[in-house]
Amino acid sequence: MWCDGGNCVPTGRSVILQSVQGGWSDWKSKPCSSGCLHKSKGAIVSERECNNPKPSDVLHRCEGASVKATTCDDAKVCTGKSRLTPVEFATQQCAKFGQFVPFIDPKGTGMQAAYSDNSFPANAGTEKYLPEKSILVLETEQTQRKKLVKEVCTLSQKNPNLDSVIKNRTLLDHIIVDEEHRLLYCYVPKVACTNWKRLLMVLMGKANTTNPLAIVADDSHRLNVFRRLDNYTGEEIRYRLDHFMKFIFIRHPFERLVSAFRNKFGQNSSSSDYFRSRYGRQIVKQYRTNASEESLSRGHDVTFREFVQYIIDPRTVARANFNEHWRPMVDLCLPCTIQYNVIGKYESLMDDAWLVLEKANLNQKVSFPRSDRPSSTNSLVEEYTKHLTREELLHLYHIYEMDFRLFDYHSPGFD
Repeated sequence: MWCDGGNCVPTGRSVILQSVQGGWSDWKSKPCSSGCLHKSKGAIVSERECNNPKPSDVLHRCEGASVKATTCDDAKVCTGKSRLTPVEFATQQCAKFGQFVPFIDPKGTGMQAAYSDNSFPANAGTEKYLPEKSILVLETEQTQRKKLVKEVCTLSQKNPNLDSVIKNRTLLDHIIVDEEHRLLYCYVPKVACTNWKRLLMVLMGKANTTNPLAIVADDSHRLNVFRRLDNYTGEEIRYRLDHFMKFIFIRHPFERLVSAFRNKFGQNSSSSDYFRSRYGRQIVKQYRTNASEESLSRGHDVTFREFVQYIIDPRTVARANFNEHWRPMVDLCLPCTIQYNVIGKYESLMDDAWLVLEKANLNQKVSFPRSDRPSSTNSLVEEYTKHLTREELLHLYHIYEMDFRLFDYHSPGFD
């Protein structure tokens, strides 16, 4: 037996067999809008929803775009407005983004310098990051992500309301509060949270350095470094949720799980020693036949399949009590209860981190640290999951189903 929507059903029953392919609604168009440039046209943005019918799961969502744009006559929209010339518009944009290229324009006049191989200092790439995408494109991505979260949350009947969350404040223990900059950051382990904590330490004056990467990783995870939202009164919590900028960074659920397994059971560190002793020995004892005495006493050689068997076992404690490194993101950050201003993704980490800092007016103060060693976990997910049976994969998907659906991820093995 296993749990399906709160009901116990035989393991032979599959959610995939009850699939419903989603269909698009009619397009709904917004009024013509325009930047009112000389000889320009406006744009009409149209949207449609995947609700005709609604898909049964993330694997059966509609294909194609949910947003499109067409040109329109902007004469009425721009009546009474002074139209900008392309040069005036370009000057405004140069002035806006001039802050990111002080080595081109030290006076901040927004004038473009001629390019040469010597135009940029050697350390320019580590100083300031500027995404290739425009801020309009980044904001559009955010709109789509938040729209999907809202749609999936509406379909779910298990969303805690804010009153119940405030009564059980431990549910808010992963939201870090930065009072000075009015930020709420819900950290998800294995999704760049170490670097975000380092950056917040710099912003909040909790480190004797302005370089986040100079902060020892363990120092950023100490219990009393930050104040969490669960430390506030109910009234204070509501105020901060209403008035502070809230952001979260998420990752493909199976990629995050593989990363946690490799980091906590496959590496040699004081942290992995703890996880092997705390979880590894228990996992070997429960899921390995004829385990050696050394494996039983050390828990040092847990396989990924054994780790998955532990996670999907009904005897394992309720998932709300999972260790934070493999607890579902929906349980850590409550995206159906808390409306985040920015939902960043690990796959677009630098762009989304830039957007967070831009919206908080902090890009001139700090930059999100770039990693010299990009994660290779994505390419390893299939390698790890191929050792699982289809039933194990389905059970694992079910544990993280809301993460898949909320954040538009697809599960390997179901295609």
